[in-house]
Amino acid sequence: MHMAKTYKEKRSIRACRVDANQPEIVDEFRKLGCSVEPTHWYADGFPDCVVGVAGFNILVEIKNGAKPPSARKLTKFEKWWWLNWQGQVIEVKNVDEVRALVGAVRRFARQIKACNIPLPGAFMPRSK
Repeated sequence: MHMAKTYKEKRSIRACRVDANQPEIVDEFRKLGCSVEPTHWYADGFPDCVVGVAGFNILVEIKNGAKPPSARKLTKFEKWWWLNWQGQVIEVKNVDEVRALVGAVRRFARQIKACNIPLPGAFMPRSK
């Protein structure tokens, strides 16, 4: 199997696809007060969206939980990106996992804040 080595090579190989449940997942994040930036179009293999919650940014890969596990596997481009990324990416398959993720991040944020651990920019007051 040929694995693309560069961004330019990857972009020339495949068009972006969106999982059928992506609108539902994005809507649920927003209903829970998160900011969401869809990024499925950004680059082959890059996670489907960036979610901001409680001062943290989360890279989220959306998979359709209604499909069998064999149909939810990472694409070769996603594998390539994930293997080269040194941060975290979280996969969600349904709105229940969205709720659990947001709840966990909010609990973690409260714990960090209670310890007075300074995180650059994580809890900066926002002006609207």
